[in-house]
Amino acid sequence: MIYNDFNQNNIIVKCKGFTTKTNNDKDQHRLDIIGIIDFNDICYSCILFEIGIALAYMMYIQKEGDRLAACRQFLQGYELSISLTKTEWQLLPLCVAARCVQTILGGLYSYEQDPTNEYLRSDVEDAYGVLKYIRSIPSQKIVKYWRGQASD
Repeated sequence: MIYNDFNQNNIIVKCKGFTTKTNNDKDQHRLDIIGIIDFNDICYSCILFEIGIALAYMMYIQKEGDRLAACRQFLQGYELSISLTKTEWQLLPLCVAARCVQTILGGLYSYEQDPTNEYLRSDVEDAYGVLKYIRSIPSQKIVKYWRGQASD
């Protein structure tokens, strides 16, 4: 069983203070995840899809800079608990692309039903941008970067 919708809009966080002077000289909140909401997408499926969905959403919100970097940190943390197989690593960029396509198709359909809903349109634009981006890089290169085997 997978949650199937892990994204920034479904996470409840609690601020634990600030860390100061990050690499870009901005103060940042230190946040702890204390819960998740929106369970209507739960289903029985492959755990790899759960990871691909989370990575896609991370890339949606990373509009500038290295869209793969946050994914790399997430995957390194994930692998501390559960290791991915070689095949799973190879399929991961495709899983991200598949979630983008799903978001685009679902969003376009929903937007057609309710053209006043700008949220749906922005979701489609974000997903299309990520799909174009991830398909412009060879999958092997993405996997090597995510695994920490290639230079930044």
